[in-house]
Amino acid sequence: MNGICFICDKEKTVRKNRKIGESICSACYRREVKSKEMCTLCQFEKPAYGRDDEGGAICRACYQREVKPKELCTLCQFLKRVAARNEQDGAICFACYRRDRRAKLKAEALQASRSN
Repeated sequence: MNGICFICDKEKTVRKNRKIGESICSACYRREVKSKEMCTLCQFEKPAYGRDDEGGAICRACYQREVKPKELCTLCQFLKRVAARNEQDGAICFACYRRDRRAKLKAEALQASRSN
């Protein structure tokens, strides 16, 4: 629902927060309201994105970098985080996905310019 955020005073998509009783945007919620814990990997106080085996908090950046499962990319053959999957359910890393996407966009633009 669109409305004015109680914290940043900007018109955005907001949700009523029961904890503070006001409507706030998702950015202000993450920054100001969501409880923060000490990340067991980087030692910074941030919202918990995941937990380690002992129940310790792991922030989103550390989870993405250290914990998120990595697979062998079917295109470059490096062990990396998965951005997408091909038709055979093979992993495609972020670098290969972006490279492949740019190539497809260039080909589509070239084809469109030739048809005009």
